[in-house]
Amino acid sequence: MQAPLTGSAARRPRHWALIAALLAGVVACYVPALPGPYQFDDSIGIAVDPAAASLSVWWQAPASHVRPLSKASFAVSHGLGERLGHAPMGHRLVNVTIHLAAIALLWRLALQLSATCLPRTRARDAAVGAALAAALFGLHPLATEAVSYLSGRSMALGTVLAGTCLLAWIRARTLGSRGWSVAALGLAVLAALARESVVFSIPLLVGAWELLRRDRSAAHFGASPRAWRAAVPFAAVAVAALLAMSWHDRYAELLRMSAWIAQVRRHDASLITALGYFGGALSLLRAPTIDPDVSAALSGAIRWAAGAGLMGLLWWAWRVRERHPQWLLAALWVLAWLLPLYAWPVRHDVVSERHFYPALWGVAWAVGVTLAPALQRGTTDTARAAAVRGAVGTLILVLSALTAARNLDYRSEVSLWEAAERSAPRKVRVLNNLGVAYMEAGRWAEAARVLNRALLLDPQHGTVPWNLAAARRRDLGVLREPVLLDWPQPVHTDTDPAPR
Repeated sequence: MQAPLTGSAARRPRHWALIAALLAGVVACYVPALPGPYQFDDSIGIAVDPAAASLSVWWQAPASHVRPLSKASFAVSHGLGERLGHAPMGHRLVNVTIHLAAIALLWRLALQLSATCLPRTRARDAAVGAALAAALFGLHPLATEAVSYLSGRSMALGTVLAGTCLLAWIRARTLGSRGWSVAALGLAVLAALARESVVFSIPLLVGAWELLRRDRSAAHFGASPRAWRAAVPFAAVAVAALLAMSWHDRYAELLRMSAWIAQVRRHDASLITALGYFGGALSLLRAPTIDPDVSAALSGAIRWAAGAGLMGLLWWAWRVRERHPQWLLAALWVLAWLLPLYAWPVRHDVVSERHFYPALWGVAWAVGVTLAPALQRGTTDTARAAAVRGAVGTLILVLSALTAARNLDYRSEVSLWEAAERSAPRKVRVLNNLGVAYMEAGRWAEAARVLNRALLLDPQHGTVPWNLAAARRRDLGVLREPVLLDWPQPVHTDTDPAPR
């Protein structure tokens, strides 16, 4: 039995220096967002909730909160914001700290996965692959929503707790430690308290690792009964969490809403759509946006083609598992995080970018492990190694620039929704929210322009006419009127879109 990696690959000062430099670079990319305001759902989920501003208020009824651990963390970061004189900045500083913790944690997890699932990998390659994965994950713009959007904290915090849980379980299994087993189960409970969906990913992550670990005496894959038996305690925690949610007043209401959405959208290809969006954003073919304009109502031909493509990728990962097991583990990692959220359409939004935060690391790790040997200075093919190093360096610079630019969008509500409009110029909610942001900034003419476009796209929308009337009168007080007497009519221009 092979012990977890604790030697030079994890302890070399050079590797720690690289991680420290990476963390500093990540902080630099996220600095532009720090002075930004509350955004989107932050205003209703954080800014006006007394329990998110005071631990004493939170403690009065800790069991009544949705995601109570995340809510308590907001109370702590609100205190920091009060000391700084800027509450959202305090929250964002804590979010960035959680992101840094996730990077460091997943770097350590990468070393353990290499030691237990890729025993043929040299320690130096494992360390380089882990560092590259940490850089790709930490600097990718797809991670931004889970960090700079305050309401995305639960996803990042849940990722940290789930990753720590898996690390504890790996130590428990490789060292034969009952104490680490108990710690892993306790961390699974904490993950459920931070974000409920994470607790359903943990059994899948544990099962995937047990299935692909190669540190046992048997040097072959496929001990699946043992793998899934090991995941049973975590599945029991997930079932207990689901039962607790069904008895919890607020969670029960959310579960009923999810059941209704699943019934209404039962024909949607939710998982395929999410995987497609993830692939596009991961490969930088999609610009990040707070409000993606995608549809899960796919035609039969597209469903079959997408399903065949997905099965083809999984088949390929299975075929190469002996030589490159990192790709099968990465595929299972991605599915473990996305299945609980997208196996059924249980949310109003088709996709949310913060949900892809943990899945991003699985692909980053597989890429890092694959490229690590070519990045070594001692390789015989020096020209190829130089080309790979140049490409990787360029990619990291590009990701850093894109992430810094994305964080500039969080400086104000106007800039965030202007970025969303560039990605989704025909989405009514985007135009409506941009119009409201313009009005609150006193930019009445621009508000009237985008709200007019929104009304042309959806003349029956419930709130756009009120907002358009307010923009044309240059008076937000219109929104408080019980009846809108002067019902606005959209004005057609040559550049306006046709109604849907």
